[in-house]
Amino acid sequence: MRQFAAGRPDEQDKKVLAEFAVTIRSRMETGSMSAPLKLPGNRPYKEYGGVPMKTAGR
Repeated sequence: MRQFAAGRPDEQDKKVLAEFAVTIRSRMETGSMSAPLKLPGNRPYKEYGGVPMKTAGR
């Protein structure tokens, strides 16, 4: 799989990322962020209790 994205991030990638960071910082400082993120699902979310551990009987 090394043939995919070889040499990345390159200089163009770094330029785009730097511009994106400036945009985000500017929006945070001016308070002009977009509307709150709305995700599907039921709220309140169920509390995650972990995975029950089962040991093999001997």
